[in-house]
Amino acid sequence: MSKGLKIYFAIMAIIAIMFTVLAFVIPFEKKSYATFIVSYVGVLVALAVQCYVGVLVFKKSTSLRSKVYGIPVIRVSIIYLILQMITSVVLMITNAFVLVPVFIPAIILVLLTGFAAIGVLITVGAKSIIESIEKEEKQKTAFMNNFKIEVESLENKTSDSDFNKDIHKFVEKVKYSDPMSANELVDIENEISIKYDTLKDNILNEKLDDAKKDLAEINDLVDKRNRMCKLNK
Repeated sequence: MSKGLKIYFAIMAIIAIMFTVLAFVIPFEKKSYATFIVSYVGVLVALAVQCYVGVLVFKKSTSLRSKVYGIPVIRVSIIYLILQMITSVVLMITNAFVLVPVFIPAIILVLLTGFAAIGVLITVGAKSIIESIEKEEKQKTAFMNNFKIEVESLENKTSDSDFNKDIHKFVEKVKYSDPMSANELVDIENEISIKYDTLKDNILNEKLDDAKKDLAEINDLVDKRNRMCKLNK
């Protein structure tokens, strides 16, 4: 259990204890004990919903951004808790002076819980969609992001200053290339990967003539990929 979730549970437990003590210790007359109990249970249900939402946001979220996306879910559940607490307190106080039929707090409990459940489901659904899109985009940019890191390692690896400049130009080209991949780019990206491995080996083995040919070919491949990216927009 994460630290954030433990703190969240602790806060809900403190609220539950405080509300329970105040509800049963304050000597209000109870015209209808059933109305009092239903009003009290309504708050406990709302607190239980908070704990469930806490698990959704703090435990099932795998990244900081995912937790941020969970903030609207928490907002909905907290609004529900506040409304339920206010309603329960008002009903308890009213029930001390006037007989409040038990169906009134029961109906309010059902309506508030129902609307809260709908609100939580909608915001959780939106959160899931955003996370799915984010995951898909991350997968689509994985090739170029990794490739950028790889090509940067080639800089200043040879004793040929002119060739080092050409490598630097290539690194800059890759850096500013469209990062988004697509199914149509799989073949060309595989060619780029294979050619890059050859280029890297020739540079490490100081086969500069072969490496220069490889660099020219991989430059053409990256240009071709960039043109294909534009066509797929």
